[in-house]
Amino acid sequence: MASNPEDDDEIARILQTEIDGHEEDRFESPQDTLRHFIICWQNEFQNPRTEALNIVIDQIEGMEENIQNVSDRRSLKVSMHELEVQRINFVVKDYVRLRLKKIEEHTAAYLSEDSMRKRNNRPPLLSKQERDFAERYAQLSAKLMANCVLSRLPEKLQTYPVARKAWEKESVFVQVLKNDTYSIPITDPADPLSEILIDLPKDSIHLLPFVSIVDQLEDGRVMLL
Repeated sequence: MASNPEDDDEIARILQTEIDGHEEDRFESPQDTLRHFIICWQNEFQNPRTEALNIVIDQIEGMEENIQNVSDRRSLKVSMHELEVQRINFVVKDYVRLRLKKIEEHTAAYLSEDSMRKRNNRPPLLSKQERDFAERYAQLSAKLMANCVLSRLPEKLQTYPVARKAWEKESVFVQVLKNDTYSIPITDPADPLSEILIDLPKDSIHLLPFVSIVDQLEDGRVMLL
């Protein structure tokens, strides 16, 4: 079945979306959007902590709404674009579920670091919705612990335990994505008081301390494996 050229132009126009964050001022197709989110999704799986990222949920909803307005809904191209949007939706939703799971596991640590970032005028670790969720989850967890456990203990033992993660001790595998070759300093395993430089050419893979590649990860220069 031949498609209408006017519909093809309309589909191409409505399926363009702007990515916030590292991809701002750049318009991408659904395929590019999916590739972008797969990298973010993979990073989130391997990342020992949650990183802030603006998710294009509003743009995806707009894409879905605009597809509904295409005149020839029987076009194969429309069906393919609908399938692509569904794939992006799957990645985004799983990404959000993973972030919430990690927030549940280390609520106090994430709230503390998010507050510290705001005080230092750095990008927030959590979105407003994630912070609201974390604060509510922390309140409910503390209330449950107090009612079920702490209230039955002597007063001196009624302390709510808070798990802490030592981010500086985590190591991750990374793959370099950018063409520009550069070096990063890491602690010398043989001498903790000194540092060594590690070259990061494109496509190279390294096992590095997470704290040493945080900036590169936020800039999109490396990807976690």
